[in-house]
Amino acid sequence: MAPTSLFGKRRQEAHFGPVAILAVLLMRLGIAPAGGIAARASLVFLGLLLAVAPFGWHLAALSPTLYLLVVAVAGRGEDIIHPAPWAWIAAPVEDGLSWVLSALVLAVGILLYVTMPSRLAVSSSGAE
Repeated sequence: MAPTSLFGKRRQEAHFGPVAILAVLLMRLGIAPAGGIAARASLVFLGLLLAVAPFGWHLAALSPTLYLLVVAVAGRGEDIIHPAPWAWIAAPVEDGLSWVLSALVLAVGILLYVTMPSRLAVSSSGAE
């Protein structure tokens, strides 16, 4: 059965593949380096969302927002070009370590989402 929204319509799933491909293409052409940064941030945000989702979607929706807010407020490193080490989503697009860390956050998020029982599934199983 396809996942549905509260209104019974089929929910649209997020597909980041075409966005990432377009971002890399624009970056290689020298047109839009911000596209690479946005693609890397999308990986981190999706990883955070999936990691927190077993605790409830209302909390999961806040986790990327809170991380972005903390990065914007306190993520400045020695200067604007070099963010704090924990704020790698603000690093320049050429920073290879930031891409590795972003992929790691996504992988951990997927792993936690798949292995942790959903809070909703646990609470609804005892209601019978």
